[in-house]
Amino acid sequence: MKMKKSKTGIVVGLLFFMVMAGPLWALDMGKLTSAGQKGLAAAMLSDAEMVAMAAQGIAEMDAQNQIAAADSPHTRRLAALTSVFKEVNGRPLHFKVYEKEEINAFAMPDGSIRIYSGLMEMMNDGELLFIVGHEIGHVARGHAKKRFQVVYGTSSLRDVVGGVGGRIGSLAGGVAADFLEKVVNAQFSQANEREADDFGFQVLREQGMSGAEAVSALEKLDSPGDKAGFLENMLATHPEPGARALRLREKLGFIPAAGN
Repeated sequence: MKMKKSKTGIVVGLLFFMVMAGPLWALDMGKLTSAGQKGLAAAMLSDAEMVAMAAQGIAEMDAQNQIAAADSPHTRRLAALTSVFKEVNGRPLHFKVYEKEEINAFAMPDGSIRIYSGLMEMMNDGELLFIVGHEIGHVARGHAKKRFQVVYGTSSLRDVVGGVGGRIGSLAGGVAADFLEKVVNAQFSQANEREADDFGFQVLREQGMSGAEAVSALEKLDSPGDKAGFLENMLATHPEPGARALRLREKLGFIPAAGN
């Protein structure tokens, strides 16, 4: 004898399942909603807002670091190397030297590029020009912008900006600089690094150099000797200089001698 299913029993069973599963459903949807909101916030960040945030942050970072004086050897050297680089993608480029032993360099989507004196001391002019070209490449190819968006999408700064009605200039002192520090310390992908290396390599060729300077610059970063302790941050954000040097060796078609 076949038993008939009770409609009431089915309804009660469904209600019981929904009640029990409700908290799990709410938890998962909450996570998805939060992740979606962060991604949407990053995607909706306009170029103008990004430039304003970067400008405020870099101004605060400059204030926290020792900027090389206008008549210092480091400033004069960098100015001579970068005099032909006025803008990229319509964005003015702004170069400054941080007087620090740390070996590092970074670029922001607003066109601000900072070179550390420790890096300048390590490189000859051709090698330093490659590094400058590499950083310009991160701006030109949109890597700096993408990195900024990713960090912003996962940062509490997004909520802070919303709390002041989206007015970037209303951020408390140091907040923008702290955020920018996270951007500076975020790692570029291998694809980003290859594109930036190629951009820097092309800069060398356009300036009448062979391109071998790019290889020697990366090899110095790969084997820094007693300066390894000053290089940790740069290697964390710009990884595998040895492999990148080998790729550019192959691009050149010969093995150049690293020289000074």
